[in-house]
Amino acid sequence: MQPDPTDSPGHPVGGTWRGRWLDGRVPQLSPPPDAGPSGQRGPVDDAFVEAVLAVVERVPPGCLVTYGDVAELVGRGGPRQVAAVMSRAGAPVAWWRVVRADGRLADPVRERAVPELLAEGVLVRDGRVDLARHRWRPDASSWT
Repeated sequence: MQPDPTDSPGHPVGGTWRGRWLDGRVPQLSPPPDAGPSGQRGPVDDAFVEAVLAVVERVPPGCLVTYGDVAELVGRGGPRQVAAVMSRAGAPVAWWRVVRADGRLADPVRERAVPELLAEGVLVRDGRVDLARHRWRPDASSWT
């Protein structure tokens, strides 16, 4: 029996790379432990996943955003929920353009992120990027 190629990370399903999330094969995530008893940050649902991936798609090459920036642009959630989405998004998304608030690259993906960032002209030193230089701040009037 051949393995199902759609089970590989980043493989498009249902005509879109978001299909892995939207076809129900990836379980829903609950709020992070620090979200409080009411889950103020809200669960990671399909609409949140779509919104996060849409923001990341718009980040230009050579520019960076933090997990918190993405949550702010989406209008809900927090850095942990954005990180949960990004950890499952797959190769078609420029996941390497999303970093921690202090400019550090996430440990599990650092080795894969560095060549991608260098190819886009982003200097990486000791596992960190210069957010002051490369942070993407979209014009609010163009963000609709």
